[in-house]
Amino acid sequence: MVPEPLLLGRNDAKLISIAEDLGIDAYTTDYDSAIGSSEHALFFDAGTTVMRPELLDQALSKGKHLYCEKPVACSLSSARKLCARADAADVKAGVVMDKLFLPGLIKDRRVTCYEHVRNEVELAGGVYCTDQAVRDGMIVTAQTWQSHPEFYREVLRCLGRPEGQTKEEV
Repeated sequence: MVPEPLLLGRNDAKLISIAEDLGIDAYTTDYDSAIGSSEHALFFDAGTTVMRPELLDQALSKGKHLYCEKPVACSLSSARKLCARADAADVKAGVVMDKLFLPGLIKDRRVTCYEHVRNEVELAGGVYCTDQAVRDGMIVTAQTWQSHPEFYREVLRCLGRPEGQTKEEV
């Protein structure tokens, strides 16, 4: 079963563009209705660090499972409070990590990153690419924070249907 995503953001035009690119029907700039949606059990936050603690707290109050960018919060104490709250709420929670260079993980995989990290990629056996975002199987990499639109398009493709498959075929 593949969950049907609800895209949430601050810029309607960007949401429309991403939704059209990915064939996603649902998108909104209304944070309250999105977080309160009973149809969506997972809240994936890729917003700004300053916004993140409040959004995660709101999602937790609605019983949502969480997945977010790092850092979880602007301070260690705030991050610890959120983690304790997620633990007490008995929800699944995950944070994006930068562990691509673990031995064997990127061997013979196409990846992209900051230019100054290229050596590490190649030493780990990865194939460095200059694209803004690269997907190789279920591994998605991006060069910089400025690559987020391309990166998240690929992440959503990983969460959704396989390349070339329509919604009806899933």
